[in-house]
Amino acid sequence: MPFKTIPVKARLIKGNYDQLPRGIIESIDDNSPYLFKYSEIKSFDESYVPDMLSLLVFTPFQLLGMPLGKKKCTVSATFEIIDKEKILRSYNARSFASNYYGYYYGSQLNMIEEMAFHEVRLCIEEMISNDYEFLKNLRY
Repeated sequence: MPFKTIPVKARLIKGNYDQLPRGIIESIDDNSPYLFKYSEIKSFDESYVPDMLSLLVFTPFQLLGMPLGKKKCTVSATFEIIDKEKILRSYNARSFASNYYGYYYGSQLNMIEEMAFHEVRLCIEEMISNDYEFLKNLRY
């Protein structure tokens, strides 16, 4: 479903413009009584075969592409629309991206992180799109 701009305008009280989903940026209005709050939390994990173990049990399979480890990134995002002290809507999403790596292959951690961020922002946009009718009826 293509994302529509949020039909309600609001001030951004928490969040970085670089992190916001595209439709939210277009709906920012510093004169609005409504507030937007957006946050993302990321965590990383990496599992790997210790160097000594990989040297001790070095096999031709490692040269042929046997994975030596796995890089993982989890991103959680929350987007809230607030009227004074009351939260009108809250959207939460979580995304997970991972990739195995070996001697000759594997993604950089920043690429895995970007995949997770992209996916979580798409999830937030989809939830907002599903709530479009409610948001359209909000008035100052």
